Amino acid sequence: MVRSFVFVRVAGILAVSVFAYPQTVTAVSGSLRVPFTVDSEFLDYSKDGTPKIDMYATSFQHNRREVILSSSLPGRPFVNTVRRLIDVTNFFFFDATLPLRADAERAEEAAARASMEARCSQGWPAVRTETILGYETTVTQFSNAQQRTTMWRAPDLGCFVMKFSMEEKGGDGAFHLVKSRQALRVTINK
Repeated sequence: MVRSFVFVRVAGILAVSVFAYPQTVTAVSGSLRVPFTVDSEFLDYSKDGTPKIDMYATSFQHNRREVILSSSLPGRPFVNTVRRLIDVTNFFFFDATLPLRADAERAEEAAARASMEARCSQGWPAVRTETILGYETTVTQFSNAQQRTTMWRAPDLGCFVMKFSMEEKGGDGAFHLVKSRQALRVTINK
């Protein structure tokens, strides 16, 4: 009984701190340095092309891996409460286990450096460069008969995906947007 009461209190304090102070996650990080965060908007598109906001997220890049600090789904308050607790728990778990994965992290860090040196092409054909929010991105594209995926990665942000689009071939034979992501703001942490 006492343990469950303590657990509920700790969970409550954690939830209040996350909701009241979103920067708490980055401030209490143990071994993981969060050099920047990116606020992004994710959209789904209906058959007629009408966009609908699916999710907002704040995340950063760590060794080619995107780490979500917080996310929310508009119009879904209960899901958002659960999601925020999961986001915070995942971040703390990720941060706490870094020392246990030291060898793997060194290998990932070397691969991330190589990826940045290759201007974030990640083995996909680079089609152009484009600037998003003041950061140059390498635009890569992969397609097959039914789907086309385009990514805008920023080398100066560890190849973070600043923009993403997924298109599927419709009955008319043309590609139509079904999902996208757009970076809205970059915050550099000092």
